[in-house]
Amino acid sequence: MNSVWRRGTFWIALIASLIGVGVLAFASYYTLATRNKLSRYVEINAVVIDYKESISETDDSYNILYAEIVQYQVNGVTYKATNSASSNSPKRIGSQIKIAYNPANPSDCIFVSSENLLFVVLFVFGAAFLAIGILFTVRLVRTLK
Repeated sequence: MNSVWRRGTFWIALIASLIGVGVLAFASYYTLATRNKLSRYVEINAVVIDYKESISETDDSYNILYAEIVQYQVNGVTYKATNSASSNSPKRIGSQIKIAYNPANPSDCIFVSSENLLFVVLFVFGAAFLAIGILFTVRLVRTLK
């Protein structure tokens, strides 16, 4: 193999590995921080009362995405919150979604399932880049033998 191919393979392996490790490190930090925050919050079920629509456009099509708006009660006071995550298949109005609220400030809440989904996406993305980096490293090492 020529040296240009080896250099290219080296850089691809290095960059992919660094991206993978960086994303996995961020996913781990984010998950630990979220779990720490959730340990101080109180989990309850909130009721979906409405949706916030947004449009995602591409060159030739568009998708309508929905973020659930929920309502929950704490100590007789009713609060509303909008999920920061959107999807094209939201929960039905009247269904329940698990949230966690801050007991010191009940209007501050986290949508538990959205946080779990974010971790999964970050973990898969980071693992994929790390796997690409490892595969390119293995190919490079085999050519050097």
